[in-house]
Amino acid sequence: MEETIVETKIYKSRLTSHSDTEEHVLLTTNSDSINSDFLIVCTSETMPSLIELSDKLRNHDWTFEMSDDYRYWSAGTAQLNSLRILIARHGSAGKRLFHFFYPEDSRGSHRKEDYLPNDKLYF
Repeated sequence: MEETIVETKIYKSRLTSHSDTEEHVLLTTNSDSINSDFLIVCTSETMPSLIELSDKLRNHDWTFEMSDDYRYWSAGTAQLNSLRILIARHGSAGKRLFHFFYPEDSRGSHRKEDYLPNDKLYF
């Protein structure tokens, strides 16, 4: 019996109309796909949680540390810790999603290393 291949494009923005040229990451269950930075091969069971992680990364306030309001800083710190755990849980797929969403202009953002788990501690 042939397994159905499931694919989902993940975009940086939530716009409803995406062009074919807009940068995206493709989640696929096709294990025969050629490896690239914009392709994540996963199982159909892990795809929903990778989509959830991408939503959290897309909506994350990357500059929360710059806020003068303790509530925003506190919420951002909690979210950073939550993202770190989710990224670790998904291993290389989580790291690829993180690198896709991390802002190109990262001034005011935490360093990438603050989000990425220490491989020796988590794997």
